[in-house]
Amino acid sequence: MLTFGSNSSSQLGRNATVSSRKVSISLLYNEKITNVGAIRSISYIVTNMSIYVAGNCELGLCGSVTGLKSFFTRLTLPSTLIIRKVLFFDSNLVVVGADGLYYAVGNNDNGQLCRYQSYSDNYLEYSSQFIAISNASDIVDM
Repeated sequence: MLTFGSNSSSQLGRNATVSSRKVSISLLYNEKITNVGAIRSISYIVTNMSIYVAGNCELGLCGSVTGLKSFFTRLTLPSTLIIRKVLFFDSNLVVVGADGLYYAVGNNDNGQLCRYQSYSDNYLEYSSQFIAISNASDIVDM
């Protein structure tokens, strides 16, 4: 894979500041890249089985992975999740599963993850765990 552009947060999957360079990523057997995307200073590689991230993992945008990742790192996804599609928003990553649920991480300051804290009047600031949301916006804890 060839990456190029700003690499101030290692979001291109390497720790060099050169504008373009090949990047290697080890995929599992039968794993194929289906999509790529970016949010803030994080790059995502989506395969038929996994999601990989590189960059400054903050605000839950990399699930449980945190900190600066100079090389692409596999995200921990729910074990039953079969990826159909991945959507990239300004401060959220949403995975559409084959089960018809939407799995989301990221910012929740306006309740956009349909996740409400029952013990206070405020929505969660952000979610670093993939949470499942049905098309009726009901929360399904994973």
